Amino acid sequence: MASVLGTRFSKQPITSYSASARAIVEAMHARAIRRLIVTSSMAAADWRDPKMNWLERALITRILDRVGATLSDDLRRMERIVAGSGLDWTIMRPLGLTSMDPPTEYAIARNHIAGKQTARRDLAAAIADQLDRTADLQAAVAIATTNKTQSIPATIWREGIKPNLLGRNQ
Repeated sequence: MASVLGTRFSKQPITSYSASARAIVEAMHARAIRRLIVTSSMAAADWRDPKMNWLERALITRILDRVGATLSDDLRRMERIVAGSGLDWTIMRPLGLTSMDPPTEYAIARNHIAGKQTARRDLAAAIADQLDRTADLQAAVAIATTNKTQSIPATIWREGIKPNLLGRNQ
C-alpha cells in the first residue's frame, strides 16, 4: 500500500495526514496487508541542507515555521502513527516537491539528503522502487533530484504563490 496524500500549507490546523494514517493502518491490519509506504516531507525531519545559501535557508525557515507549522506538525504525527503500526513501513521524505521536465535522476538516503528539490516524477519512481525493496523497512528515506535544480524563490512562486493568484487551489 502506498499513500501519496498531500495538502498545501495552511495556518489552520491540518489533520489529514494523521487521520488518514490511522485509517490506513487500521484497514491494513484488518486485511493482513503488511507493506506500507507513506509520503511525508523533509519538513517533518527538522533538517536543513548546510549547503543552502542564507536566502534559501531564510525562506524555507520562514515558510516552515510560520505558514507550514500545522502541516509539519501533522506530518510528524503521521510518522509516529506509521512507525508504531507494527507494519513493514517506509516513510518517503521528499525535499521541496516541484514539477521538472524529463529526464531527471534521483538519489535516496536514510533520514536526510543534501539537495534542494525533488521532482514529482522522481518521488513516484522512488515509491514504486520501494514496493519490492526490503533494505529500507522501518526507515525514513529522503529523496532528492540530483541532475537538475530550480531556485527556491522560483519554486515558491511557481508551486505556491502563482497557482493561488490564478485561482487553481480553491
